[in-house]
Amino acid sequence: MQDLYIHVPFCQRRCSYCDFSIAVRKRIPAQEYVDVVLSEWRSIQSSADPGPMAPGTVYFGGGTPSMLPPAAIALLKS
Repeated sequence: MQDLYIHVPFCQRRCSYCDFSIAVRKRIPAQEYVDVVLSEWRSIQSSADPGPMAPGTVYFGGGTPSMLPPAAIALLKS
């Protein structure tokens, strides 16, 4: 695996030009989101062919990734 894109679907509001899958909400379910992303990653790792699966670069994007607390992003990077 060369690179990985993690879609962060949280926004304060939906912009008129936006085509992303997003969620506009008062409470950001950061821990739930991290748990699901890490679960998906473990699933990919366990079903992949043998070999290195560490991404070279991890990209965060989507809605407004900065709405995800730094601690949640740190968990995803580890």
